[in-house]
Amino acid sequence: MRKLLPCLLVIFALSANLQADDDFASWAATPPMGWNSWDCYGSSVTEAEVRSNAEFMAEHLKQHGWQYVVVDIRWTVQNPATRPYNQTDPVFTLDEHGRFIPAPNRFPSSQDGAGFKPLADYVHSLGLKFGIHLMRGLPKAAIDPALGAPAEGYPIADSQFTTRDVPVTDQGANWLRDMRGVRKSPAGQAYFDSMFKLYASWGVDYVKVDDLNNPYAQPGEKNYHADEIEMLRTAIDRCGRSIVLSTSPGPTPLDHASHIHDHANLWRVSNDFWDDWPALRRQFRQLQLWTPYRSEGHWPDGDMLPLGRLAIRGERGGERTTRFTPEEQQTLITAWAIARSPLMFGGDLPTSDQETIDLITNPEVLAVNQHGSRPQQVWRDASRILWVSDAPDHVAAGGKYLAVFNIADDNESFDDRLDPKWLGLAPGVEVRDLWTRQDLGKVAETLSIPTPPHGSRLLLVTGKPSSDAHLGRIAEKPLYVDPVYDGAADPVVIWNPDRQSWWMFFTNRRANRPNLRGVSWVHGTPISIAESRDGGASWQRVGDIQATGPGVDGEPTFWAPEVIAAGDQFHMFLTVVPGVFDDWRHPRAIVHLTSDDLVHWKSHGPIVLSSQRVIDACVYPLPSGGWRMWYNNEVDRKSIYYADSDDLFTWRDQGKAVGDQSGEGPTVFRFDDAYWMITDVWQGLALYRSDDLLSWQRQPHNLLQQPGLGDEDRVAGQHPDVVVQGDRAYLFYFTHPGRQGPRKGEDTPAQRRTVIQVVELHPENGTLTCDRDQPTRIQLQAPAE
Repeated sequence: MRKLLPCLLVIFALSANLQADDDFASWAATPPMGWNSWDCYGSSVTEAEVRSNAEFMAEHLKQHGWQYVVVDIRWTVQNPATRPYNQTDPVFTLDEHGRFIPAPNRFPSSQDGAGFKPLADYVHSLGLKFGIHLMRGLPKAAIDPALGAPAEGYPIADSQFTTRDVPVTDQGANWLRDMRGVRKSPAGQAYFDSMFKLYASWGVDYVKVDDLNNPYAQPGEKNYHADEIEMLRTAIDRCGRSIVLSTSPGPTPLDHASHIHDHANLWRVSNDFWDDWPALRRQFRQLQLWTPYRSEGHWPDGDMLPLGRLAIRGERGGERTTRFTPEEQQTLITAWAIARSPLMFGGDLPTSDQETIDLITNPEVLAVNQHGSRPQQVWRDASRILWVSDAPDHVAAGGKYLAVFNIADDNESFDDRLDPKWLGLAPGVEVRDLWTRQDLGKVAETLSIPTPPHGSRLLLVTGKPSSDAHLGRIAEKPLYVDPVYDGAADPVVIWNPDRQSWWMFFTNRRANRPNLRGVSWVHGTPISIAESRDGGASWQRVGDIQATGPGVDGEPTFWAPEVIAAGDQFHMFLTVVPGVFDDWRHPRAIVHLTSDDLVHWKSHGPIVLSSQRVIDACVYPLPSGGWRMWYNNEVDRKSIYYADSDDLFTWRDQGKAVGDQSGEGPTVFRFDDAYWMITDVWQGLALYRSDDLLSWQRQPHNLLQQPGLGDEDRVAGQHPDVVVQGDRAYLFYFTHPGRQGPRKGEDTPAQRRTVIQVVELHPENGTLTCDRDQPTRIQLQAPAE
């Protein structure tokens, strides 16, 4: 059996939470809004400073939805330092059960064992909520006699254990050595339970737990602490209080997206974010990647808002007013609003200027963050990013929120006109500018969206649905980026009747793995699966197939799956290379497998075809009965050959089908009263037409040869699959986004990575065309029984 990932499949985590009870999602039904002490006070905030910011929030921000007041890191240390942390002689404050409690010299109301309850009570009296920061694991001060712990450990409250009974793992964060990691165990859970019972008794409403991801992890090093996240979830659920769980830092690994979604209310999409334009520009990609996993009560977090007065005693840079320009500040709020990121203000509120307060209290902008729905990036090119979300009916029935970003340094390449079809609306829309809170009137044709460099627009657009709005949602661009290897290629799409969803099988090249010689990154590849529950517009990773039997046991390479349904069984025709190699000089075979569930596959062994170097099968039913397979015979100039079968198990090779040029990845389909074959010829996709599936006429143009303008689509399209539904056909393909510009010939992860895209095919003058720079509306339906 192939074993490329430790947990090969968690198939059902995407639609059904792993938790028996997901009530915790309702505790943060909208993205949390609040203030956090980190950006301005680092690890040294005092009670007076917390109270001052809470009072300002209650007076000026509460009516706009701001409600959380969060005390960040090391509130337990009596002698903190900033730039850097005091890791030489920190004095920690613990209770009789080995739990951190506030440093009384910094938080005077916590004296005599009161903990944070007096401060939390005060925050609650203002009509606000109270939060604290925690580090992952068990305090070293709770187990190390050199730090004051009893030799036998502290007794863990409400248990028979002591802190010395808790099995520890790693040394905690490599940037702060206060903690030890905790192994999942009864003693470990008892300690976590006791912590949260204490914090619940104080009235804590929100916890930000740090070091649950490791942004500095080296290849092979653990970068996500699933067991401790599960222990935190259990402890919170047992504590008797609704405590919102935020995880930090980031980026949270996307291959754990389903797990974090099922255990936390919000999680970071990046490492610490500061007031720096390149950092803000990078956040657009991170927010877009997490779109499939954003849902009510589960929020990808772009991190705090470094606005206003920063680093009074902070960790990054000297004391300052934010380095973001006014345009960039508006862009930051616009991006977090449209993407529905949590809003945690990082500056010192009482000393913020009025312009900053105005920026974070615009009710129409905040409504986008709190009440917009289905946000998605619909376009990105070299200078312009467009995000769209649905406005609630009470704001504008059928209305759309439109966010426009100019990420260029000048206006030379910025297109300041926009067809309302990108919003699913017909010409003749009404437009309102949410930042200026002014109606801009009716727009007859295209919208005028002039936007300064590094700036943004946020508009409410209302009107009648466009003529094609009923055809489905606009597909994500790129359609799918794999979170494990960043190397999704060779897609094939099929309906999964058990899941009532569309599944995409693809070669998962190891594009992001370092130190792989030659072409070994294209070997050792699994066949992975993504799922769409919205008709193909967006996709989430599911996992990898499991395959056993002749030709697939051991550690071979899997490429280019072809998957079809026949009767009550699924068949896969899979290219298999017998090993992991750093060159191309090795045999390849097409292996036949069957499955009842599309996950577990039984091999029936290699198929005997025209040579020992055959790849990229495509199988299609013949109108007279039986099946035909087209494939690439690499021995004969990579020509396309074919074979026939009556039962999908026994095949008769028939020789060459297409040999006018080299090509690979054939896909065959019927559309617009003709048969079509598309092959990858490395300069776009060659298109052939046939009336009988035997004689193929090459069309005069290649599809997707000219680079597109859209995000990660500015190179030729490769290795297609086509799904036909009635009078519509969709071409799924992959691109190498990094193979452009002056560095296109290099061989780094940037040039190796691949993504999946989709475009609609259109009949035109007896052939097929497509326009990848237009919005692709897609709504794949379940096949007829």
